[in-house]
Amino acid sequence: TKFEKLANEKGIACVMLPFSYKKSLGTTKLCIDLPLSPLDWYSLIKYSSGYIGHNMHPIVVSLTNDVPFFSFDNYGRARIKNLFTNEASSKIKHILSIANMQEYRVSCLSRFFVAPKPELVLEKVLSFDKEKTTVFRKAYYEKYADMMKDIVAVLNKNK
Repeated sequence: TKFEKLANEKGIACVMLPFSYKKSLGTTKLCIDLPLSPLDWYSLIKYSSGYIGHNMHPIVVSLTNDVPFFSFDNYGRARIKNLFTNEASSKIKHILSIANMQEYRVSCLSRFFVAPKPELVLEKVLSFDKEKTTVFRKAYYEKYADMMKDIVAVLNKNK
């Protein structure tokens, strides 16, 4: 593909990761076969140069580990007569909106969807703002920890 050629010119090898139950669609020179343990799958993303795809869990793994990513989001499939897609139901859109990282996502569900050029996707990955993920992750962890403290306090109060 054109993207793979551009990435190779930058010294980046593209590797196709499988779904948990079948091979991924698409073609690259390098492809990971099944079976693949969840830990191996996690590690392949964690130690990669970047992730490009459409699933939510790899985006979460990427955010957790400051791995550059670009999401071709295909969530939000609520349709009315195949004319409307409710993007608000997208898990990826929700997460990236909270992280203020919407520029690393494109919705593939629009009736008028035009895929971004491979050069743009590669540039997004190469210029990825890792500091932004670190700030988001720390703030979200604090929010989570505070919520857990509140839950424990309520449970202890009701003993």
